Amino acid sequence: IDEVHIIGTSYGGEVALRFAIDFPDTVKSISVIDSVSELDEVLKLFVRGWKNAAKGGNPKKFFWDMVPTIYGDSFIRNNLKMLEERAMSLEKVNSDYFEGQIALYETFLGDVYMTDLLERISCPTLVVCGEEDILKPRKFSKIIADRIQKAEFAVIPDSGHVTIFEKPDVLNSMLLGFIMKNSDF
Repeated sequence: IDEVHIIGTSYGGEVALRFAIDFPDTVKSISVIDSVSELDEVLKLFVRGWKNAAKGGNPKKFFWDMVPTIYGDSFIRNNLKMLEERAMSLEKVNSDYFEGQIALYETFLGDVYMTDLLERISCPTLVVCGEEDILKPRKFSKIIADRIQKAEFAVIPDSGHVTIFEKPDVLNSMLLGFIMKNSDF
């Protein structure tokens, strides 16, 4: 692959940022959704809480400990049955799942420090944030958008951290428009 458009949400957005920093000639554009380029103490505590919940090995508790940090209020209110089903489906995972989660959280806590490198990103960038994202709030998306020269910034109303589930149609429309605008068709 010679050139790519990268779309990443949450940790995937941080991977997209890092890829655009390290391989600028390969990246045609990036779209970064509900992501950060640095951590504050609140975010670190959320992730450490998830890590402790994963160490506990109780799938339902793990899921419900995460829910208020990742979904917006109206999504939770309107989708309780679906969330309960997701919590029950997690009971089928084995211990490898939790070991993977713990490794992911440790990597996140140790690797996501790149605000000072963002000015190296030269490709068109779309930065999207859920308005009600308490895990990775708007301030982090604003830092990213302000540091990248060709960045566009969008906030999706009535959405928490998991914009891909909460407002998929709005997000898909934004992403398709952005990629089409930055493609050679």
